[in-house]
Amino acid sequence: MIAYRLLGSLLLMLLTIGPATVLAQAYPAKPVRLVVPYPPGGSTDILARLLAEKISLSLGQQMVVENRAGATGVIGAEAVAKSPADGYTLLMGVNGPITIAPAMRPAMPYDSLRDFAPVILVADAPKLLVINSSIPATTLQEFITWAKAQPKPINFASAGVGATGHLASEMLSQRAGFPANHVPYKGGGPAIIDVIGGHVHFMFEVMPQLLPHVQAGRLRALGISSAERTKAIPSLPTVAEQGFSGFQSSTWFGILAPAGTPDVVINRLNAEFSKALAEPDMAKRLTELGAAWSPNSPADYAKFLRADLEKWRGVVTKCGAKCE
Repeated sequence: MIAYRLLGSLLLMLLTIGPATVLAQAYPAKPVRLVVPYPPGGSTDILARLLAEKISLSLGQQMVVENRAGATGVIGAEAVAKSPADGYTLLMGVNGPITIAPAMRPAMPYDSLRDFAPVILVADAPKLLVINSSIPATTLQEFITWAKAQPKPINFASAGVGATGHLASEMLSQRAGFPANHVPYKGGGPAIIDVIGGHVHFMFEVMPQLLPHVQAGRLRALGISSAERTKAIPSLPTVAEQGFSGFQSSTWFGILAPAGTPDVVINRLNAEFSKALAEPDMAKRLTELGAAWSPNSPADYAKFLRADLEKWRGVVTKCGAKCE
């Protein structure tokens, strides 16, 4: 009789706790995959591996980084979108396959807002706007005046069609009202060389790649694409504060799970990633990558994704064929 009473009490306790609490206590019961939709060695891969190492310790299970490159990130993103919604397959999301490709391509194998559950925005890396140092302009407004005075459209470089630098330049051209031609390159390195050489006039690119050239006088920085000034160059104004309110463009990184992943798992992951990102050594590494993190919830990240997708859809619609 006592045994039956104990069993009944245990069952009542489990019912009181609820399935969500039981799931939270059980997760994770096996290794978690973090899919990087690009090859090894890039900034997305580096950041994913740094985080996976820390998260493995706090989760009590190994977080394994898996590189699934192809189609500018779409292949890896699709694989995660179609994975079981159990918290054991995550995506290291980036602008490219999540908010830029859907804005540019008429058909996608997933819906970025419907097929993913946002976990956390882990880093945001703004871009410097730089010009060839021979151009007679030291401010953004002087550069725009110069660009409008040229007999034919000026040229801008990017790391490729659909890169964030490409669309940031299109956005500046649209809002400032000067014509500009896109010259795509196979990566940021060759593009920077040609801006230095004067073959193209300006570009947006992440700070670690450009800052040494700015400091050496080979390029001139006119602004930064973040909402606030950067600690690396506190005297450099943002593009937004130079007459273009709301102008913001960055390479961002975030953790996404398949849609339908239980909220209790999403919240557990958000807490674990937040704890890892708050550690001083992680903050230092992000600074070296030209990025930063601010605490945010899954709801915050979802709002960010909607706004980013809407912004790039607007830019692509206006620039038309140049973005195809």
